[in-house]
Amino acid sequence: MIKKHKFRIIAPILIILAVLAFLVYYIGPAVIVSFIYAGI
Repeated sequence: MIKKHKFRIIAPILIILAVLAFLVYYIGPAVIVSFIYAGI
């Protein structure tokens, strides 16, 4: 029971991290370039 409850808490966090990593990997460079241009 304890393991299952813990997994239920950890699983969404892992999914969110995976999605964030995916977005950063694909969109990150474009966002960074946009911020650099915006800063200039």
